Amino acid sequence: MMLSRGRVAVDCARPRRHAHCKGFATNGRSPAMPLKEEDIQPGKCYKTKGPENYKVISITRGIVTYQTWTSPLRINTGIKAFADAVYKMVPCPQ
Repeated sequence: MMLSRGRVAVDCARPRRHAHCKGFATNGRSPAMPLKEEDIQPGKCYKTKGPENYKVISITRGIVTYQTWTSPLRINTGIKAFADAVYKMVPCPQ
């Protein structure tokens, strides 16, 4: 979900969310509840509020390394931001 914030478009479904995205409703529905930080585990896959799915590679000192199902690139973000961006665990592809 993209929000226009002045001149900058912000993607509220990405882990690096901005403060004004919190509680943003989609299609008139309330947003899904984010997971707790302690629920995030390495080797598990998670669904975002958007069309993306993430696989957690590792968690080191509060930094989550993950990748999307469609890209081999690894991305790092804080565990709080990651937990806010995902809302449920899903089975990983084989």
